[in-house]
Amino acid sequence: MPNEEAEINASNNYMWREAVEVTKSHKAHIVVAVLGDGEDIKERGLIYTEIVSACSMQENAIGVFTSGVVFEPNYYIDSAQMIKEQALPIFNWIWFGLYQTDKGISAYTYGMDVFGKHELEIIDADEIPGKLMEFISSIVSYILLTDADLQDGETIVLSKKDKHKITLSTGIALPEQDTLKIAHEAETKKSWWRK
Repeated sequence: MPNEEAEINASNNYMWREAVEVTKSHKAHIVVAVLGDGEDIKERGLIYTEIVSACSMQENAIGVFTSGVVFEPNYYIDSAQMIKEQALPIFNWIWFGLYQTDKGISAYTYGMDVFGKHELEIIDADEIPGKLMEFISSIVSYILLTDADLQDGETIVLSKKDKHKITLSTGIALPEQDTLKIAHEAETKKSWWRK
C-alpha cells in the first residue's frame, strides 16, 4: 500500500497489539469491491463481507484493511459469523473507535457514511469501555436495520428512564466532518481511568 497507508491505519486498532508490526510485513494486497448502484447497500455489504472473509482464510492473509483500520483476519472471519445468525455484520462494516480523555472515555464510528448516515460520537462518557461499545453498537444496529435517519435535536428513547439527546456538530475524533453526538450517562458510574 502506498505512503504506508496500511501501517498508519493499523495503528488505529486498539484490539490487536501487533497490528502495525504484522502489517509492515505485507508484500501485496487484493482490492475487493462490490458494485451496483441500484442494489441495496446492505445486500452489497453482505456479499462484500463474505468475499473478504473467504480471502481472510487464505494461508498468507495477514490483515484486512477496511473502515479506516486493519483487522486481524480471524477477528474479521469471526465477526462475519453474524451473517449466519441472520444479523448484520456491523463489526465488519463499522469501526468503533475508543479513546481516553481527561474527562472520561469517548467512542466514535467510522464507516456509517458508506450507508449514507452520519458518523456517531459519544464524548467524555463516565463508563467502562465494554458498556460504551455495547451502547454505541446497539445504536448502529438500530440505524442500519431500520434505515433510521437521526437528526440534530432529537432524543433516542431506549426506556422511560434511558433517554439520549442527539446533537449534530463538527466531529471531535473526525474533525473533517459533522458527526452526531449521542449524550450518554452510565448505568453504573465507574472512574476506572482516573489516577
